Amino acid sequence: MFRQTLFFPLMVAAVGGPFLMFSGDNERSTDNGDELSEINGDAIAPSLQPEKIYTPSGTLSDIFSFQVTPAWIKGNWDNVTESELGGYKIFRASILTGHQDQDVVGAITYRFDFREKAKSLQFGGFVTDPSAMIGLLNDQFGFRAKPEVGEYLTGGFSGFNGKVSILASPRYKGQFQIDLVISQ
Repeated sequence: MFRQTLFFPLMVAAVGGPFLMFSGDNERSTDNGDELSEINGDAIAPSLQPEKIYTPSGTLSDIFSFQVTPAWIKGNWDNVTESELGGYKIFRASILTGHQDQDVVGAITYRFDFREKAKSLQFGGFVTDPSAMIGLLNDQFGFRAKPEVGEYLTGGFSGFNGKVSILASPRYKGQFQIDLVISQ
């Protein structure tokens, strides 16, 4: 009985003692906790502030272009995944064109031939207001609406072929899901 009564406190002391001893000032905050910052008029504690804000990676016309090069892709994004498949170099990156309703967020994949000429691009992502994206695809690549709502196709306009689907997202209210493939 006496052994069972002392077992738990001794185990707590054996584990907790070294933890408390070795958790010195390096794990404690240097803030005094009294300072507050304001973001959008709301006061938040310093520990809740984001460390890095994701900055826009370019405009729609810069990103959705066949003038891009592998060097531009590597210089434009911090995290780029590179691979090779069937003699093509493939680059994939996450994109954000801005923080407005017409800006897109998602992932883009470029496929280049051995001359480092872009042969296709694929995008999957979201937008709140798809009008700028639809305008760009119509003007730059010749996309035209199909009878089905939200479906667009290209057909031989300056050598581009592709399909885009812009439909209301079933998961995110007020968002449109974009699935785009263009090749030349």
